Amino acid sequence: MWVGLSRAVRTPSRGDHDSNAAIGAVGPDSLFAGAPEAVVTLLGSDREEAEDLLVIDAGLRTQLGRSGFLDAALFYYEYDDVTTQEPGVPYTIDEPGPLHLIVPVQNDNLASGTARGVEIGSLIRETFPYPISRVGLTPPHEGDSMTDHWGYSQTDLKHYTCYRANGPVVIDGRLDDEAWKLAPPSPRFEDLETPGRPALLDTWAKLLWDDDYLYVGFWCAEPHLRGTQTERDCMICQENDVEVFIAGENAYFEFELNSLGTIMERFYIWQDSYVKGGYDQLAEFDLLAPGIVDTLGGTWSGHAHPRGRRWCFRNWDMPGLMWAVDLQGTLNDDTDVDVGWSAEISFPWTGLTHLADGRSLPPRQDDVWRMDLSRFQWMEEDGRRICPGWAFNSHDVYDSHIPEKFTYIHMSEQEVSTATAMQAVIEEAGE
Repeated sequence: MWVGLSRAVRTPSRGDHDSNAAIGAVGPDSLFAGAPEAVVTLLGSDREEAEDLLVIDAGLRTQLGRSGFLDAALFYYEYDDVTTQEPGVPYTIDEPGPLHLIVPVQNDNLASGTARGVEIGSLIRETFPYPISRVGLTPPHEGDSMTDHWGYSQTDLKHYTCYRANGPVVIDGRLDDEAWKLAPPSPRFEDLETPGRPALLDTWAKLLWDDDYLYVGFWCAEPHLRGTQTERDCMICQENDVEVFIAGENAYFEFELNSLGTIMERFYIWQDSYVKGGYDQLAEFDLLAPGIVDTLGGTWSGHAHPRGRRWCFRNWDMPGLMWAVDLQGTLNDDTDVDVGWSAEISFPWTGLTHLADGRSLPPRQDDVWRMDLSRFQWMEEDGRRICPGWAFNSHDVYDSHIPEKFTYIHMSEQEVSTATAMQAVIEEAGE
């Protein structure tokens, strides 16, 4: 449902009030029979005031199953002081040369009115409840559903090669292990809604893996470090954070982390796959357990997703998960300028069992996973709080909960090295 209220005002221009424009000469008999040759001038009027238009509209969108939607809207327009323009009684002035005819233009605000009505529109298309495998989970670049439903081509999605770590990865938030130094960074994150628009603040991610963990590292430049949330599984997104989404065919996992090291975890299961995917047989996904919420069928941006509703398990915790942050600056102190903060997360392969969909854990060469890596940053703009989102891969909408738009992560058995780092630089330069 939506409600809109707007007002438009048109202020008279100086020309409306003060015009004194000679519009040209007319020949004999042009004005009336027997009239001499004349020069005609339009003379403006200062009686005109501002015009005013008030618009009120309200509407409701109804989902038509999986095939489309129906919009119905009521509108009311109120026009006030609409400008009228009428010629007055012409008169002549005594000047040398041809007859000089003055036509006064009477600008006034004499008209008002209203308009009201109902608008109905619909969009119906053929769709189907597809799993992610139909839109490019494995193998890549299959299916047309993303273009049909989201207006977004799979060829626009980014790809990243995740190499095996060449040594221990210590989870301390610093990204200073040898493996991290050699791992290729992602491109600078881009705006979540606008492809190609770089993040306002430098932000990138790196990934590694070994037999036990999938590692994700973030760097976030930030002039004023902030963080207040300290309760686990609270709404971390209400302040600055980094986020990781990992998708399987019938479910996905969400992880959020702020600069204090506070985390939030969520596990989502598409309702059309709750039974056929076997989740109903697992105690950890008991629908009668506390902390479950229905996400009401769409995405956070309000778009309807073709697969419909999903269950959100808010109390689910990934066993063996580790994380840490490192701050380069002072937290919640605006008297100085900070450098930024970094984060490390290790996701145990044993914790990703419900998302593997038959893939080996740990992975094999050329296995492909779909992940979304993003950052949200609260800031002030023109006296109001805004929260732009930046991600490895833009989604075209302000919404992280669209697995079909997650980045392709290609797993490589090759250990990260100087050679792989150089190859990544060459590939990026080639793009």
